[in-house]
Amino acid sequence: DYVKQIDTSTFKILKRALPGPYTFILPGAKTLPPAFKKKKTVGIRVPDNSIALEIVRVLGNPIISTSIHDDDEILEYTTDPELILEKWDKLV
Repeated sequence: DYVKQIDTSTFKILKRALPGPYTFILPGAKTLPPAFKKKKTVGIRVPDNSIALEIVRVLGNPIISTSIHDDDEILEYTTDPELILEKWDKLV
């Protein structure tokens, strides 16, 4: 529901590779949640991790998240929750 319909060859690649350590960037569908409406693409990841897969199974929905790009030259992405709150609290 979050990506546009994909062709058979793309589906076969996804089926062979997932679950696994890959993120596939696919065209976003019009049915994306409102917070993601301006995005043209969606990264799809199905980890080969039993805990993550069980959480998704129990929820009955995918886990949706986003990345926060950090302009810091040392860290490409900030993962410390306190730093995220300090830097982006007023922007989110």
